[in-house]
Amino acid sequence: MTHGVSECHGFAIIEYGQLKRLFCSDEEEGIRNIRNPSEEEKRLGFCLPKDTDEMWEHWEDDTMTKINEEIIVELAIEQSGIDGSKYPYDDVLAGVFK
Repeated sequence: MTHGVSECHGFAIIEYGQLKRLFCSDEEEGIRNIRNPSEEEKRLGFCLPKDTDEMWEHWEDDTMTKINEEIIVELAIEQSGIDGSKYPYDDVLAGVFK
């Protein structure tokens, strides 16, 4: 999920009803980062902050990935193999459902 106007971006990976990974950055609620980075995050070279303090600590040195709409779409493509970038943001649903 991503919403640029309110600066809320995040994703969840759930397999067979079990949470495998969750990351959400919300300008009002801060960062929620649960479980270890996914293989897809590692392949893309993403380094998402563990919390809001870590994000601000590394904001200027570019060691952390700054999450935005493009990061979410890129991760969704890598995770699912579905190229959601060719669809309008407001109608994108990318995923593999079993």
